[in-house]
Amino acid sequence: MKLSEDQLELLNDKKLKSIINTKWLELSQNNLKTEPQFIRFARECGLPIRGVVSGEPSEFHSLGLLKSDGNLHDTKPTFHPFRLMVLNRLLRSRTQEHCGLLEQASVWNKIVDLAIILEPVFWPSITGLIRFNHFNELSRDKDVLQYKKVAFELLGKLDVDQWKKVHQSIKFDAAKMDDNSELYLLLRLSHWENRSTLKGAIAGSLWLRHIAEVLRLGFEEVHNVRWHQEDYCSGYWGDDARALAYGSVHPLDNQYLAKDNLLRKFGLLSGSRVRWYVEGPTELHAVLAIIPSPAKLNIEVVDLKGNIATEKHNIALKLSDCLSADIELRRFSFITYDKDVSENVRTIKTQVNKGKVCGLVAENNPDFEFANFSLEELIGIAVDLDKSKGHDVTNLMKADWSKVKKGKDFEKVYKHNSETHRSIKGKEWGHALAKFMVANPELHGKTRAFIRQLESAIRAVKVSYELQSKHFQVNPEDLMI
Repeated sequence: MKLSEDQLELLNDKKLKSIINTKWLELSQNNLKTEPQFIRFARECGLPIRGVVSGEPSEFHSLGLLKSDGNLHDTKPTFHPFRLMVLNRLLRSRTQEHCGLLEQASVWNKIVDLAIILEPVFWPSITGLIRFNHFNELSRDKDVLQYKKVAFELLGKLDVDQWKKVHQSIKFDAAKMDDNSELYLLLRLSHWENRSTLKGAIAGSLWLRHIAEVLRLGFEEVHNVRWHQEDYCSGYWGDDARALAYGSVHPLDNQYLAKDNLLRKFGLLSGSRVRWYVEGPTELHAVLAIIPSPAKLNIEVVDLKGNIATEKHNIALKLSDCLSADIELRRFSFITYDKDVSENVRTIKTQVNKGKVCGLVAENNPDFEFANFSLEELIGIAVDLDKSKGHDVTNLMKADWSKVKKGKDFEKVYKHNSETHRSIKGKEWGHALAKFMVANPELHGKTRAFIRQLESAIRAVKVSYELQSKHFQVNPEDLMI
């Protein structure tokens, strides 16, 4: 970490000292730590520090290497938690000559001085908490505004390029302690109560990154710049790559998207990631036969009961409303429909034109049964189903199936010739079809359409919603991606 003489001189400004000596103590969000407390804090952050009641902090302080942030009545020094950054560097430089180290430590302490000055302004946004020191909310807001004005005057005089390098250097220190940048981001997006109880190197790394964040937020606001955030330390991320990974180039600026993408990446998502709309109970139970608990895979299956086009009142929510909810929740919409109902195509195209479908639209031509099975296979499955229930299947096997081209025609012939004389639609039929498809995944040398749709739904759970919505939208003309 290097700063030019003029930058160091600005940090010696009388106005800077006046900030510390007046409102800072009233507005600060962190308690100053006595030496025993600071030693325990440093050890909990993974630093190899010596001492219990007293030790290296007071030794460094007496040598002019570690600045105190106040004194107790017995003149013993106290330390702001941000001095951890200086202490970490001093512990790594134990073998260095005192003379050269004194100059470096002076710079490190001045950098922490600035972070401490900015702490009352930005710490609440980092932790989600505000500590009131004998103030009510209105009076604190007024004091913070006045405090910011003076602090920001100082920031406005500082060199952005030099301080950007300082920010980067602190991130390097953090990465040396713990380089799990995605884990840091996950922790940064969690509640402060969870972060504040961390122990070991990850805790030390997190505190250093928070110090860097305080500095970044100050310079970004005053100088209208954008710096790489604290998860980004080394290597090169293009904007598209970061947006793909976290939903935004600057994930902490859009925390909802960042949380969603990180939870997906870590396999911690709850709720549905994919909502699959199917035409009826046969298709529904075919899905459930292969995936008995789709919710565990973040997939929700909705039975539209054959009412895509009519949107009748017996659907819990109209298709249009469901798709709007999917967009709001950034949830993929999968729609499989029967092509033999012309209104289905018209209705779905209308929704696609309105931009309400991010996901997949797949037709069953002409319907679910005949898009996935040959007539001979369907007859065989129906015969086996009746046999399993002890029914005589002679009439089924002798029936005239020659004019059957659609599922409805198949059902009529079955109902007329089966001993059950009941509809073949529903749970048992869906399970029987699914069982056959699992054992025989191909039709005419190609994977059956339903199996492909099922695989797409499972894969979609891990797909970036932003990437899909930006580059792979459903075409309203042919309903293809």
